[in-house]
Amino acid sequence: LTEARDQALATVIVERDAKTRFLESASHDLRQPLQAARMFLDQAERNPPGPQRDKAVDRLHWALDATDRSLTQILDHLRLDAGEVRAEARNIAIGPLLAHLTDVNTSQDMHSGTSMTAMPSRLRVSADPVLLERAIANYIGNALRHAAASRILLGARRSGAVVRIWVIDDGVGTVPADRETLFDDYVQGSDHGDALRGGFGLGLSSVRRLAVLMSGNAGLDARWTRGSAFWLELPAASD
Repeated sequence: LTEARDQALATVIVERDAKTRFLESASHDLRQPLQAARMFLDQAERNPPGPQRDKAVDRLHWALDATDRSLTQILDHLRLDAGEVRAEARNIAIGPLLAHLTDVNTSQDMHSGTSMTAMPSRLRVSADPVLLERAIANYIGNALRHAAASRILLGARRSGAVVRIWVIDDGVGTVPADRETLFDDYVQGSDHGDALRGGFGLGLSSVRRLAVLMSGNAGLDARWTRGSAFWLELPAASD
């Protein structure tokens, strides 16, 4: 009885400390883009119409977009943590979805230096369309913002009753010591020194949670050594 109590207490302490780190990180990472937005707004107001003002306005949009992403990530995590998200499985064609996500992400100016390719696919999965798009988008966002990738490849392959959707990049890769915990809540991985590093360490953990909700799983193929190869495994659907 004493041992069980001690284990329960230790679990509570670990969860409390993790949530404390999350709140501290949320406060810090929300404050940063908001402070930047205030600075860029001031620059836009002080400069006459022209290149300097346009640059300040572009940076203001970037800062507000970063704030929006952070708030969305927090709300998504809280809803997942509370068990409020439900999956409604449908028959989804992988090819058009990957092509759509490629178009959406390559159309953003801030990612113009990264090439993204979606491999054609006739495969279909049984999944929730909204949750599936969110999960793949999290992988793509991770590669764009943190991996310093110049190329990203999206594809899918079937093995028996399941389909694996891949998001592969040629970025900085992962540190072997991080691989066991990359999909845990609040884990960001080692700092590679990129300027856009930050966030709450919830992107990959959300992918796995969303995958489980859709009767699937998510992971990293450690055999890929020229960047990172993340996968999302889901039940195959009929053509």
